[in-house]
Amino acid sequence: MVVNIHVLIHPSSLLDVNKYKIESIILFKHEKSLRVEFDDLSFLLKNVEAEANGLLKELLPAAMERNLSNWYALSEANKKGLPFVEDEHKKYVQKIWRSIASKYPIKVYIKLGEIYKTAANKAFTIQAQLPILKFKAVKSSDNIYQVQVTYQLGKELFEAAAVIREHFFLMIADKLYILTYNDSKLLNWLDQNLAKRSIKNLQLFEENYLAVIEKQYVVDRTDIVATIEINATPIFKLYIRETLGTYILLEPRAYYDDYVVEELVSNQAAVHQQVVKGKPIIINRAITAESEFIQLIKKQHLNFAKQFNNYFQISFGDAIKSKWFYQFFKTMLHHQVDIVGMDLMQHFRYSEHKAVTNIKTIEAEKNYFLLEIKVAFGKETVALLHIQKALRNQQHSLPLSDNSIAVLDDEWLAQYALIIKHGVIENETKIKVSKTFFIADELNSVNNNGNEVKPINFQQQLLPNDFKKLWLQWQSDNTTALCATHVNAVLRPYQQKGADWLWLLSQIGAGALLADDMGLGKTLQTITYLQNQIKNNSETIHLIVAPASLIYNWQKEFEKFTNQVKLDIYHGASRNLEQIMADKVQVIITTYATARNDIEQLSTCYFDTIVLDESHNIKNHGTLITKAVLQLQTAFKIALSGTPITNGTRDLYSQFAFLLPGLFYSISFFNQEYAIPIEEQKDEEKLAQLQKITAPYILRRTKEKVAADLPEKIESTIWCAMQEDQRMLYNHVKEQGWKSLSAEIAQNGLAKSKMSAMVLLQRLRQVCDAPALIPDDLQLTKNVASIKLDILVDEIKENTGDNKIIVFTQFVKMIEQIEQRFNETNITYYTITGATTAKKRDELVQAFQSQGDTTKVFIISLHAGGVGLTITKANYIFMVDPWWNKAVENQAFGRSHRIGQTQTVFAYKMICKDTVEEKILEIQERKTNLSEALIQIEEDFVKQLTDDDLAYLFS
Repeated sequence: MVVNIHVLIHPSSLLDVNKYKIESIILFKHEKSLRVEFDDLSFLLKNVEAEANGLLKELLPAAMERNLSNWYALSEANKKGLPFVEDEHKKYVQKIWRSIASKYPIKVYIKLGEIYKTAANKAFTIQAQLPILKFKAVKSSDNIYQVQVTYQLGKELFEAAAVIREHFFLMIADKLYILTYNDSKLLNWLDQNLAKRSIKNLQLFEENYLAVIEKQYVVDRTDIVATIEINATPIFKLYIRETLGTYILLEPRAYYDDYVVEELVSNQAAVHQQVVKGKPIIINRAITAESEFIQLIKKQHLNFAKQFNNYFQISFGDAIKSKWFYQFFKTMLHHQVDIVGMDLMQHFRYSEHKAVTNIKTIEAEKNYFLLEIKVAFGKETVALLHIQKALRNQQHSLPLSDNSIAVLDDEWLAQYALIIKHGVIENETKIKVSKTFFIADELNSVNNNGNEVKPINFQQQLLPNDFKKLWLQWQSDNTTALCATHVNAVLRPYQQKGADWLWLLSQIGAGALLADDMGLGKTLQTITYLQNQIKNNSETIHLIVAPASLIYNWQKEFEKFTNQVKLDIYHGASRNLEQIMADKVQVIITTYATARNDIEQLSTCYFDTIVLDESHNIKNHGTLITKAVLQLQTAFKIALSGTPITNGTRDLYSQFAFLLPGLFYSISFFNQEYAIPIEEQKDEEKLAQLQKITAPYILRRTKEKVAADLPEKIESTIWCAMQEDQRMLYNHVKEQGWKSLSAEIAQNGLAKSKMSAMVLLQRLRQVCDAPALIPDDLQLTKNVASIKLDILVDEIKENTGDNKIIVFTQFVKMIEQIEQRFNETNITYYTITGATTAKKRDELVQAFQSQGDTTKVFIISLHAGGVGLTITKANYIFMVDPWWNKAVENQAFGRSHRIGQTQTVFAYKMICKDTVEEKILEIQERKTNLSEALIQIEEDFVKQLTDDDLAYLFS
C-alpha cells in the first residue's frame, strides 16, 4: 500500500532547486490553534487500512486541539510555560510519523513551488531507519571552534552540507528520515547557540558545548586537542569467564593509567593509538613487559603454548585437576596480575565457610598504621594481596585451595573492605593504612548529639577524649572560640567557626580544605588561624601559595587585619629565599609558578603551615605545578577554593594528595574506585563513601546557609598585579605625562594646571583598565593584555556560580573591551550606556529580572546606570574602575543593594597594584574629608590635591 501525501515546500534559493526548506507540516500557533499545511488531507483517509487511518487522523486539527488543551493544562499546573507545550507538540507529531513510517511505505510528494514559473514536485520515501549522529570538533584557520555534524545511515556517512534538515526531518537524495526528538533538539540547540558565536577559548568550548553533546554522544576531538601521550607502567589484568558451559576463557589486558590495550598477542607495535571519548591517545607500550606477561600465562598449562588468538582457554576438568585453578590464581596475583570475573563463575562450588577476620596494630608511624589483618575461611588464611586485588576489581569472591570459591559477604565488606582497598600491602597479612583514613571514620562516628556510632573495626582509639569533646563543641551552637582571635576585625560567627575548624584539624595533624563560597571571608579565616599560631610561637614560618593575581591581595589583607606579622613576597626576578629566611619572616607569599620554578630550594625548607589559595590550580595531578607543590614540607596544610571541583570528581585527588598524602593510594585507584563509578555510572553508594571519607576535612558554607550572619552588603577589593608589558606601558605614560605636567606647573602654577593633571590621571586609569583604551601614539607594542579583564573573566567563570552579576565601568571603550572578552569566553550579557534609550533600558532590566532569564551579566556605564535602575536579581557587583567619589560608588552599588534584594550583595572594587588607583585610596584614607565628602565630579577631587599629593600620585 502506498499513501501519497502532498507537503507544501518553498525553495530557499530560486537559483538552486536542490536547496529548499519545509515551510511546515504542522504549523503551531501560540493562540492555541493548529493548522495543517497539506493540500488536501481528507483524501489520505480514503482506502487506508484502519490502523494507518487512525494514525493519520491524529494529525488532523481536531486531534491536535484536544492534545493541545491537555498540554496547556499540564503546563499551567507545573508552571512550565509555553516551551513545554511546544516540546510536547513536537514529540507527539514525531511519534505519529515514526509509527506510520515503521509500518507503511509512505511516499511524500513535495511541492517545491514555482521556479521560473514552472511547478516542480519531488517524491520522497519516508524511512523507518533512524539516522545516527556523529560529531567532530574542529578549529578554523582564524582559531574559531565549531562542531561538524555527519549523519550515518547503515554504512554510509553524509556530511551536513549534503543533508537538508528541517523540524525533525532529514532529506537525503529521494529519502526522508525522521530524527529522534532529542537529536532534533540537540541540533537546534547547536544552531542557536554555537553557529552564531565565535568561540576562541578551548576550555569554554569544551565546557559549554562539547560537554552538552557528550551527554548523548561521543565527540571526535582529534582535530582540536593535542594527542595525549601515555608513558606509564602497565597494570596487567586477566578477565575470566565461562564459555560454552565447559571452558574457562582467559583474556589478557594491559592498562596504562586508565587506557587499555587489548590485543597483546597479535599487536606488538611499540606505539598504540586509539580515540577515547573523542580524544586521541598514544600509549607508549612496555612491549617487553607485555610479552613477559603473555609468556607467564603460557607457562601455566601445556595447552596454552599453542594458543595465539589473544585469549586462552582451559576445560573445567583440567582447571580442577591438581588444584590447577587455585595455583594459577595465586601465581597471577603473585606477579601483580589482577583477576576480574570471579563473581560470575558458576561451575565451581562455593565454600561453606564465612570469613573470620582478626585485626591488630603492629606499628604506629607518623602518618600510617602498620596493621596485621588475618582473613580465614575455615583453616585457610587468604593473603591480603589476593583480597585487595579482588576488591579493587569490584570482585567479592576468590578461589580457595580446595577448589571452592570463597565469598566476602556484605557484613564483612562493610567492616573491612575500605581498609584493605585503601592500604599498601606489606606481606601476606600486613598492610599500611593512612592514619587520616581512620581519623575521618572516628570523627564521623561522633555526631553532634554526643553519641558515637560504631566506626570501622579498628582497635586503637586515635583521638583523645578531650579532642572529641572539642569536636562536639565545634559541631554544636556553642559560641566559645577555640582559636583565639588576634586580628583587627570582628569575625562573624561562621568565620569564627571556620578558624576554629582549622585550629582543630591542625591539632591532629590533618589537612583542611576550606571551600566556602566566594565573598564569605576564606582569607580572613585563614589569617585568623595563622595569626593565632604566630602569637603562640613567633618563630613559626608559614607559606602561602597563590595565583600571581592574588599575591598582593594577601599582602593587603594581612596589612588590614594584622600589624604584628613580619611578611614578605617571594616573587619576581630579584627574589632571594636565603635572605627571607635569614630575616626570620613569619609569612611568605609566593605564586604557583614561582613554587614550580624554585621547588628545589623551597622543598628544603620546613614550614609550620602551607596555604594553597585557589587550590583547584593543582587539580591536574600530572602537571609540574602539582608535582612541585606535593614536595613542600609542612606540619599543617590548608587548601582554599570556592570551586574545588570544576571538571569532575578527579579534581579532588591532587588536592587531597597534598592535604592528606596516602589517603587515596594512587590516581589510578581513585579513578577506578570513585571517579568512574560516580561520574559515569552514577553510583550513589560510591559517592556517599567518598563524602564520608572526605567530609571531616572539607568545610563548605554557601551564602544561603550563613545568610543570617551576613550584613546586607560586603565590600572587598580585588588587587590586580599588572604583567610586564602592561606595567612598562603604564610607567611610560606616567613618566612622559609627569614630565610634561611638572613643566606646566612650574610655568603656570598648580591652580592653572589642574585640568592637565586630571587628563593624566584619567589616562593612567585607562591603562589600568585596558591598554587598548589609550591612543595609538602612546602605545609601545600592540595587543598588550589587560590584567583586569583577565581577572574579571576568571572571577565570573570560577567564583560566582549561578548568581547574576553587574559590571560597572565609566569608560565606554572599556565596555567594548569587556563585551569582546565576554563574546570570546561565552559569557552572556546585556549592556546599558548613555546611548541606550529609556525604553530600551527598561526592556533590558525587565528581561534581566524576569524568571527564567539566563543572561549572566549586566554591563553598565557608571554615568548611565548609577541611578534610576533597580536590579535586585544580581547580587555580585564588580566596579572595574572605582570612582573617586564614594557617594557615586554607593549609588552604583545601590542598583542591586536595595529593597527587594533577598540575597547578600557582594561588591568588589578592582584596583591595580602600585598605580594611581592604589594611591588615590591611600590619599582618601589620609584625608577623611575627601572620602566622606559628596564630590560631584573628578575636577573637584583634583582641586583638593596639593603639590605633595600630585608628586606622590605620579611618583
